Amino acid sequence: MKLLLLLPLLLFLGCPKEIVVVEIPGRSCNLRLNLVQAVGSDALRSDLPGDEGSFSAIDLRLIAADGAVIERRLTDSDTSGSVARFAEPVAFEEGDRFDLELLVRSPSGRVFSLGRRKGLGCGTSENEVIVDLPLLPVNRWVELAAPQVARFGHASMTVGAGALLVGGRKTPRAFAAPANDAGPSADAGVALDAAAGVDAGQLLPEAGPSEDAGAGEAPSCEPSLSDALLGEPAAASVIHFDRYTLRFSDSFEQQSRRDLAQIPSLVGSALFHQQERQRVLLLGGVSIFGRDNCELPPAAQFHIFDYSDPSKPSLSSLTWGEDQRGGHLALQHLSFAQAIPVDHELIDVALMGGYWGRPQVAPQADWPPRHDPPGFSMPHRMAVVNAANFVSRRDTLRAPWAGGDEIRLPFQPSFATFGDGSAILFGGWSVDRSGVTGSSDEVYQLLRSNQATEIELEVPHLYAKHSLTLTAPRAHAQALNVSDRLVLVLGGLDGQSEPALPSAELYKWTPGGRPGFFEGGTLEHLAIDAQGEAQIRDRGFAALVLPCEGSQPCPILVVGGESVAGNASDRALILNVQQVDRNGQLSWRLVAEALGASLPEPRWGASLNLLDDGSYLVLGGRSAPPGDLGAPLQTALIYQPYTP
Repeated sequence: MKLLLLLPLLLFLGCPKEIVVVEIPGRSCNLRLNLVQAVGSDALRSDLPGDEGSFSAIDLRLIAADGAVIERRLTDSDTSGSVARFAEPVAFEEGDRFDLELLVRSPSGRVFSLGRRKGLGCGTSENEVIVDLPLLPVNRWVELAAPQVARFGHASMTVGAGALLVGGRKTPRAFAAPANDAGPSADAGVALDAAAGVDAGQLLPEAGPSEDAGAGEAPSCEPSLSDALLGEPAAASVIHFDRYTLRFSDSFEQQSRRDLAQIPSLVGSALFHQQERQRVLLLGGVSIFGRDNCELPPAAQFHIFDYSDPSKPSLSSLTWGEDQRGGHLALQHLSFAQAIPVDHELIDVALMGGYWGRPQVAPQADWPPRHDPPGFSMPHRMAVVNAANFVSRRDTLRAPWAGGDEIRLPFQPSFATFGDGSAILFGGWSVDRSGVTGSSDEVYQLLRSNQATEIELEVPHLYAKHSLTLTAPRAHAQALNVSDRLVLVLGGLDGQSEPALPSAELYKWTPGGRPGFFEGGTLEHLAIDAQGEAQIRDRGFAALVLPCEGSQPCPILVVGGESVAGNASDRALILNVQQVDRNGQLSWRLVAEALGASLPEPRWGASLNLLDDGSYLVLGGRSAPPGDLGAPLQTALIYQPYTP
């Protein structure tokens, strides 16, 4: 009987423990890697069909700045317990920096999981360096539990070794005019997220607690109808993803009076990345008033996300605070603008194609956008920001020739930049006094000019040139700069658009004598043939340009979207822009190939980021397009590509 009781304990003690730490001995210090795995994923046991089982070897590759490579191997037979240690020391000295790869091999020797981390090494007087190393199965989507990012309509970008997500909504917005406005009735106009004819009353969220109001004051927590038409915002507006720990943070340390733990209910902000300063500027937008947000938001939103200390990213504000509320007039009530990087001596970013709400209804949102002069007009102006000293101002958009007319952009155009610092803007939503009337076919360029008029020397202007038109109106299309001179346009077509219309368009910019200037440059519209899965006509998909070398256009990754009307897509495709010779004539075509795996579930309205280790991160999105059954998804997805 005693033997039977001891048997389970003996079996437990005799079972090898899973490795959680890998140690790399060096000449001057010991490098200790804490292996981080996604919940529900086992990166040390292969599940490859016909090749299941514990790893056969772990390969170490250290790549120095000069390209030198150090390699070591650790076999399964060399490991016991939870700590694995490479026997042969690695020849790195104090101050040496290198990129690390840890490749885990299946029983047959195939790589089935991978960990990467950049810039490792030992500092002066360090005996041991301890870091986290995420280990992920390769060529498959791995789900990460992320209820914090359940939203769509947000903005995101890669920051350092992670990603930043800002804004977003949980419910659709509608382009229906408020009933108490002098404009059209509440069921007029065109819906952006939801279907046309949405009953605005159904969009009103439950009001939050109402505080006692003074004479003539509105209750402090009552959302307006125009707020409700914007949709319910995500409560935590700023989320940081740390790739090293595979964790999401929605609260930040407050180390000074300018620091914020969070920004509540923010929608419509634009992001500008100052990579050299390791910070992101959050520009414009509006904090939706009501429900859980009873604090009076500032008229202008100007915030800074700083990740210079990766272990303690911070969030600070230039406008949230009683002594700052009156600042940055150019950003007050400005929402849903595009942040376009500018190659300019005094300007770093131009905010264009957005909407300045009327101040008499502040702090509530003034929605929907409409052009109704003289009482209100869609801006023929832009906000420009000097990111070095946090100066913002408004500037007029004009055609780049003497006496050029003012230009009024559509609402929320798509954009991409060319290699010379100029930009192309196209599509978006056409607006009249009734609100949004439909998608736009307009094409503009953002350029500088030698023929500037009425310019103060200390404030150089930018110019918008109306160039060509799209072959079909598009809104929420994707603009992808596949090379310094080529921009590919994908999707954004209306559901009822003519099937014969091309799903993709290609624009080529040839600069003149001075890069980024109007004079001497030429913009061409090039036909491009897309067949099969490369025909992407819908909205709600995410896309990014993948790194490449050489003179050929770079490949594009596309995920999610709408497969057929009302159904989200699980697509995950690699697109390639190719130039081919057809009977002596050069032409362009767009071809598609499948990524290693489709998305685990369909997604509409997600964002896509390329992380610094080469992995792909999908954040947010809905299980179905707005206007149909569906809800924001509670998971994020990460994909680690690997080619032997």
